[in-house]
Amino acid sequence: MTNYFGTPRSHIIFAADQPTSNENFEVLDQIYEQVDIIKLSAFLAFDEGAQIIEKFKTRYNLPIFADFK
Repeated sequence: MTNYFGTPRSHIIFAADQPTSNENFEVLDQIYEQVDIIKLSAFLAFDEGAQIIEKFKTRYNLPIFADFK
């Protein structure tokens, strides 16, 4: 079934909840091929700035869900 984020392969959403982008990159570098969507926490975006969204998008070419609730 196709949805807003495309056709899911694994149904895995990676929650980028580590305190820094580099800590999240360390994990994602190993598993991103199995991930369908990256969910960024508001804390990470607020700490590192909105440009972090583009860094994740460019590095992994996956849909980004910014969880800013």
